Amino acid sequence: MSGTSFAAPIVAFVAATLASRDPFHRQPGRIKSRILVSTDFNYNPRLITYSSGTLNVAKTLGYPFDMVEVTRGEGRKLYYGTVSNKGEIAPIECNGRAIEFKEIRKIARSRSPSDYVLIFSTEDDGNPSVLKRDFCPTSSIGNVTVKFTDFETGDEMSFGASEIQDYVPSVGG
Repeated sequence: MSGTSFAAPIVAFVAATLASRDPFHRQPGRIKSRILVSTDFNYNPRLITYSSGTLNVAKTLGYPFDMVEVTRGEGRKLYYGTVSNKGEIAPIECNGRAIEFKEIRKIARSRSPSDYVLIFSTEDDGNPSVLKRDFCPTSSIGNVTVKFTDFETGDEMSFGASEIQDYVPSVGG
């Protein structure tokens, strides 16, 4: 099944779940922003949908954690935890502007064509109208290396730009 009739109750469930939790309680803008940045990116609908993707419930409700989805062999793996070097990552140059890593709310690699990344950034999580969406060349994240501590295992890992398929920071992070 697919389409908006099928999606609407699922999105409403996710929004209601977020609304019942801090820091989303009575913050509809923050709820909308979180839903927008937690989608699984699809390059094809970029001209007709702002989020360019499909809601990912796990990424949306995983807001207490930084999430990094990486390529592992033939598949992908989603990790929940903490990025420890956010303040050390240089600004990302995209479309003539420098985006500070602390302002990034999503980095997602396009599956096809694979030469683009979607970057959502903002300085105000509570105001979705200022959420900036940029389609950047993959080379713009070429020097990014994320140092990550896995929440479940405590393992420390490093992920290079070529491995990162999706990055969504924790709320407030």
